[in-house]
Amino acid sequence: MDGLTFDEPTHVYRWNGVVVPSVTQIIRPIAPSYNFVTPEQLEHARQEGVAIHRMVELEANHDLDEDALPEWLRPYFTAWRKFVDETGFAIEQSEKRDYNPALRYAGTLDLRGRNRKGTPWLIDLKRSFLAGRAIGVQLAAYAAFDKTCSPHRFGLRLMNNGEYRLREFSDSSDWSTFVACLTLHRFNERSDV
Repeated sequence: MDGLTFDEPTHVYRWNGVVVPSVTQIIRPIAPSYNFVTPEQLEHARQEGVAIHRMVELEANHDLDEDALPEWLRPYFTAWRKFVDETGFAIEQSEKRDYNPALRYAGTLDLRGRNRKGTPWLIDLKRSFLAGRAIGVQLAAYAAFDKTCSPHRFGLRLMNNGEYRLREFSDSSDWSTFVACLTLHRFNERSDV
């Protein structure tokens, strides 16, 4: 999308040079606290998540060298292939950065595609489902980037035992919850006090 930039180290999105909030920032008030995890554990989990996302993205682009996968990543790849085999999921977009011009927020959608029956699916890759219902809110914000279809929204957890868990998020209040979080974010952004 022309005009949208993303700075990876700072996780900052800009639209035509102006900083815009990310979906992750916007839903922070409803996201779980990970204060029971050490900063080192959190960073390790983040790095693993980045590697898993990159693996799936390379696979989506037919650029993955399976032989070069580190040993620890192989069970996650097995889980991914099992998911694709069992659902027929075909990727249409992977790691797509997008912007909502009406509400002025940005984000990166993990996966957009269709299942074996041709049903549109949005998928967010997850290391766990600890975020609970906030995942559905996050996916509703991503779904609003593209009004051309009404996709089913899923969290997909690839696990280190070669298995996966697929969880659908279909709560009709997810979008209104996101808009409420966005309103709160805008309120807290204001400096007119």
